[in-house]
Amino acid sequence: MAYLHQFLQVLKEYNGAIGMAAILLFSIILTSRVGSIKKSLKQMVQPYVVLYLTKLQEDESVNYFVLENFGKKAALNISVRTNPELKIEFPKDHPFPLFFDNRISVLAPSQRIVSALPPGEYVNMRYDCTITYQNDENEVFTKKQILDFSFTKNLLFSPSPENRTAKSLEKISQLLEKKF
Repeated sequence: MAYLHQFLQVLKEYNGAIGMAAILLFSIILTSRVGSIKKSLKQMVQPYVVLYLTKLQEDESVNYFVLENFGKKAALNISVRTNPELKIEFPKDHPFPLFFDNRISVLAPSQRIVSALPPGEYVNMRYDCTITYQNDENEVFTKKQILDFSFTKNLLFSPSPENRTAKSLEKISQLLEKKF
């Protein structure tokens, strides 16, 4: 009980200094919290551009590169570089131009650009990609990612002879079911 009495006595004598220290500590914590909240909000509304590979079920023989902005703001001055350089020739004597050969001026939120890729040796390669873009405040973003096409060989809808045979048998079966 004596300790409590001494503690209360110290509080009475130094209540101004203790109160100021508490206010100072509270303001430091609050300032750091406001800063992190501002940073989080800024990240939530920035552009977020990604490059990926996909196939369409309607056209299983072709791979598609997709450059998409998943962010909440437009991405500006987008450039994509690959290492090694992605070389696809279709037809053989003329290179097939892909969308990332040039700088893309604007990619709106939820907008994507799709480029078809014919079958080729690129599926056996791994590419280090660098995507560079800006937001409307001229802040530059650089995103590095890896594209590895080898997974497409194992997809159910890949254009392998086994999968084509299975799909053909499935279509024949559906036709027979409709007729009988």
